[in-house]
Amino acid sequence: MDFRLLGPVEVWDVDGQVALGRRAERCLLGLLLLDTGRVIPVGRLLDLLWEGEPPDNARGVLQSHVARLRGTLDPDRTGGRGFRLLRRGDGYLAETDPGAVDVHRFREGVGRGQRTSDPEERARLLREALSYWRGPLLADVANERMRDRVGVGLEELRLSALESCLEAELDCGRHRELLPELADLVLRHPDRERPIRAYMVALYRDGRPPEALAVYRRARAHFSRELGLEPTAELRRLHQMILAGDASLHARTPDPARTAVVRPRPPVPAQLPPDLPHFVGRTAEVARLDTVLAGAASMTVCCLSGTAGVGKTTLAVHWAHRVRDRFPDGQLYVNLRGFDPDAAPVDPFDALRRFLGALNTPPERIPQDSDALVGLYRSLLAGRRVLVVLDNARDAEQVRPLLPGGARCLVLVTSRDPLTGLVAAEGAQPLTIGLLSPGEAREMLAARLGAPRLAAEGEAADDLVALCARLPLALAVLAARAATEPDLPLADLVARVRGAGAELDPFGGEDRATDVRGVFSWSYRTLGAPAARLFRLLALHPGPDVSTRAAAALAGLPHGRAGDLLTELARAHLVTEHLPGRFALHDLLRAYARELADRDSADEGRAAPLRLLDHYLHTAHVAAMVINPRPDPLGLAPPAPGAAPQEHPDYDHAMTWFAEERPVLQAMVPWSVAKGFPAHAWRLAWTMVDFLDRRGFWDEWAKAETVALDAARRTGDLAGQALCHRDLASAYTQMQMFEAAEANLRAALALFTDLQDVRGQAGCYNNLGWLYGVQDRYQEALENAEQALHLVRLIDDTVEEARALNSVGQSHALLDHPEHAILYCREALTLFERAGDLHGQAAALDGLGLGYQKLADHAEAASCYERAVGLFRKAGERYFEADTLSKLGDVLRAAGDDRGARLIWRQALDILSELEHPDRALLQERLAGPGV
Repeated sequence: MDFRLLGPVEVWDVDGQVALGRRAERCLLGLLLLDTGRVIPVGRLLDLLWEGEPPDNARGVLQSHVARLRGTLDPDRTGGRGFRLLRRGDGYLAETDPGAVDVHRFREGVGRGQRTSDPEERARLLREALSYWRGPLLADVANERMRDRVGVGLEELRLSALESCLEAELDCGRHRELLPELADLVLRHPDRERPIRAYMVALYRDGRPPEALAVYRRARAHFSRELGLEPTAELRRLHQMILAGDASLHARTPDPARTAVVRPRPPVPAQLPPDLPHFVGRTAEVARLDTVLAGAASMTVCCLSGTAGVGKTTLAVHWAHRVRDRFPDGQLYVNLRGFDPDAAPVDPFDALRRFLGALNTPPERIPQDSDALVGLYRSLLAGRRVLVVLDNARDAEQVRPLLPGGARCLVLVTSRDPLTGLVAAEGAQPLTIGLLSPGEAREMLAARLGAPRLAAEGEAADDLVALCARLPLALAVLAARAATEPDLPLADLVARVRGAGAELDPFGGEDRATDVRGVFSWSYRTLGAPAARLFRLLALHPGPDVSTRAAAALAGLPHGRAGDLLTELARAHLVTEHLPGRFALHDLLRAYARELADRDSADEGRAAPLRLLDHYLHTAHVAAMVINPRPDPLGLAPPAPGAAPQEHPDYDHAMTWFAEERPVLQAMVPWSVAKGFPAHAWRLAWTMVDFLDRRGFWDEWAKAETVALDAARRTGDLAGQALCHRDLASAYTQMQMFEAAEANLRAALALFTDLQDVRGQAGCYNNLGWLYGVQDRYQEALENAEQALHLVRLIDDTVEEARALNSVGQSHALLDHPEHAILYCREALTLFERAGDLHGQAAALDGLGLGYQKLADHAEAASCYERAVGLFRKAGERYFEADTLSKLGDVLRAAGDDRGARLIWRQALDILSELEHPDRALLQERLAGPGV
């Protein structure tokens, strides 16, 4: 086996990556392997695993971890797989070949490289050793404190080895190829002289002496400012040699036959939104940000605060683009929606999951625990130079988990809140963004309307600037209106704006120069009555954007008519079509629209939300039944007139719709409760189950079900509560929150029993079987599957009986009872065929394939899997097709057909990548594993 500790903890064998389970077990394995062959006392293990006072049952928990590791890595306790975990006295030791552990290979490789005199061979050996380094030690299971305790000197050894490697490659005449890597290393580690010397030499040899001298000047200034020191004599001597053009600095000619290939940098995140093409002004603010960056010696936070619409985001994004080349490890961006009037602020831990995904962390390695999320994020950014833009933050508490630990990172935060807590506690640099200066405001209008037009009507242009309060958002809205009427004199535009009145309270007051309400109201008054009504109604929509079809339902209009009205609103700059057919409102415009909507009749205020909810609920219900046909537990009433639900012709269309509407649907669940329609909440949550499950959005699934469950409780809807408990348990099972999953399943089972819902009870027992199965409690899994089978036979439901039979068969297969598995799955197949259920037939064939696979009957297993794949494909079940293809690849590999296995796995990977399903990471690792 191959044990990998430099980066996320992984174990690989000839069949691919070994699934290790929980974080604590992976951490324990890593700690033992760091000291391979040496007994580690239990007390030290407990201290490391719990980082302080361990709980009373800590020794028992440790023993459980050990037992599970043995069951995974040495199931027969003989060490036949090259690993044994042994108890010695009051401690444990891991017995394996040190060469099987990447840390020990790394240390040994660095040692051999450092002892080699030939520069070509030294560079080769050191590059090989450095290739083992995939990231910080125990990246996904340890924090910095633990790494400092158990990995003393490792990071310094890596840097020293990298410096030696670069010097050796420089000696081989590869100065030009090394320049990007040296520049990056100097930027990340400005206190280290060896890379500075190497960088200077490489620049000199590349014919760039002035740049080499500039590197020296920057280094000397840094040493003086930050360390109070002068450069060493060796660095000063190199400086003099470059000044003198010393011939001894020239490179020897490289040997092409021996030149090593410089490894390309891995891809880095580049998440910044597009820069504004007509950005003007903000000279002082840009200079201040430049000063902050120049003086950043450690992780720096800069907070841009100011009123809504003042251009905080525009400035932050523009400056970030301007300096992005200073952050070679990437740029992360998230809109935290801190002041969104309808949607809740983004959970910082949800934002962390997005960042970890952007940093190439496989979904299954992203922890659910909040502290572990923060720890992994900061571990991945340790030593990197990354720019993090946190846009529209609510408060300091939302920001703190997103602050990296890397000393070379810079964080740019925008907020309406001054974030004084970050300034006081984290030393953030505050920067208040005020209104544009009159000159900057004129520049902005000139960029959008053309300088000749402004020059021709200078006084009117000044009046427009004053009327817009020099607020960038107001100027943009007004400029858009003027641009659509190029023949309209600006003086006439001024007159219209002055007659518009004042209606937007957050920007009202005695000083009309700061009242933006008139600008919005004037644009609104240019609308026709139907477009004006739609604008008011859009304020009710809780999502980040709205589709044309949903807008039609909201207004009770035909789809085409709604599209025309949205186009009218977009022309007036009151909505933005940020994606084809999807429209969004800036939060100030939404606030203004809500003020107007408050004046509409109460009937409109209740009828419109009902139409919108019915549109989403009925459309989602159709999509859910297309994705997974089954008995319908919702019993929906007909949709409200004008709701116009959307049809879904096939699986792909339904999944695409869910993907596009996912943020909206998540917002709709709590919004339906707030609007007085709690029955919609749990029904909406039910419709999303299959999509969220298959895409791996289990945390979102759990949140939706939690809100839905509370809504069902408020209304006393026992059936709704039962379904929510059951589905919440499924989400918790996927998240490996097994205790919570079992508690919810038990609650669902009790409710279904009280309701005398036998089908619901059977479903709970089936899910209990699944829950126990994923915990390797196969006997309990079988018992619950058998109970499900007993119940469904009481209600004479052929399809449900077939599903229960298949679950029993799958459980037997996992218990290594392949003959029983085959009997049950074959009976399930017969019933599914009788019912014409293609999905069920495919699932039964999948179970049969597993049974034959356990019997090592590769030919029959492959035949069953191939038939299952064909049926899943015919039924449009893309995820299940990929899952069965993956198993088929395993069978081919076991039969010795490595080439065939690889082809099949690639087919599965293509599907999972298309679906953006998290299982694709497992297949990618399998295809990249040894022996494939």
